[in-house]
Amino acid sequence: MSDGRNGTAPSDIGKRLKSASELEPSKLHRLAAIVEETAEELTLALNRLSIDKVAVTFRDFEMGQGADGIGDAGDDVLFATLTSKRFGRPAYLAAPETLADVCISAYFGAKPAERAGKRALTDLDRALVKTTFKTFVETFASAFAPIDEAGLAAGGFVECEELDELLGGPNAGRYVSMTFGLSKAGDRSATAEEEPLSTLTLALPSSYLSLHRRVLSEPLPLPQPSPDETWSEAMVRNFEKSGLHLEAVLARKQVPLAEVAHFRVGQTLALDVMVSELITLECEGKPIFKSQVGFSRGSYVARFEEAVDPTQEFINGILSD
Repeated sequence: MSDGRNGTAPSDIGKRLKSASELEPSKLHRLAAIVEETAEELTLALNRLSIDKVAVTFRDFEMGQGADGIGDAGDDVLFATLTSKRFGRPAYLAAPETLADVCISAYFGAKPAERAGKRALTDLDRALVKTTFKTFVETFASAFAPIDEAGLAAGGFVECEELDELLGGPNAGRYVSMTFGLSKAGDRSATAEEEPLSTLTLALPSSYLSLHRRVLSEPLPLPQPSPDETWSEAMVRNFEKSGLHLEAVLARKQVPLAEVAHFRVGQTLALDVMVSELITLECEGKPIFKSQVGFSRGSYVARFEEAVDPTQEFINGILSD
């Protein structure tokens, strides 16, 4: 039935409100910057623990209900809970079981033995993966801290069915999952189509990210150009070599135009200045010093006697007028 006031069905209103509340990770510019920062910092953090160096790259965002879409075969995926003081229900971490072999190779510098089939994970495997999960969460939490210090912490391993129940079963909310690829160091230029050695996935409730949608959607500030010290020093050196015009002004006198018109060679003009008076030394038309004029080895010289106060000169000019 239609709403008689505006002709819009209540079901349509519900769909519009649901659509408006949906997150589009591709439009969360700051979240994109956060995951890129996480990839860079996680590379450094893992390599501090590793003998064979690795590289971490961000791969993609995905939206889904609960843990849907994480791994085609649930038995081949390791899940761990991700807790926070901000979540009503836990979020989760996920990685293929092959991450254990990647951890052994990286942390111990040993190539895992080749086996024809799947092997059972040992306690050592799980401990290495748990260490990687913990480092992963700490790195992401540090990058996300300017948005919110949510107290993220990696929990214990859970089976797929147990995780589904923890997330709410049929009533599970929607999650934004962020997947990162692990490759050998030097392969960070690998394209998204190329398969990494393993992956790490961190999923956060869509409802939690929606609380920060405005901040996460803000455009990133343009990077400020770093100052080029060499260029700055060259500018200073060139400026210091710039030529400036100095003028020693003996006197200034107003003369009527009619008198100027009758000036002749050999004529004498009386100046309103005494021989013992200080004259003004100007740089590019600006008075800078009062000087005493004298002679030295056949040349005029000026000895700086006092600095010119521009304010006082301005006042004196008004009073003299």
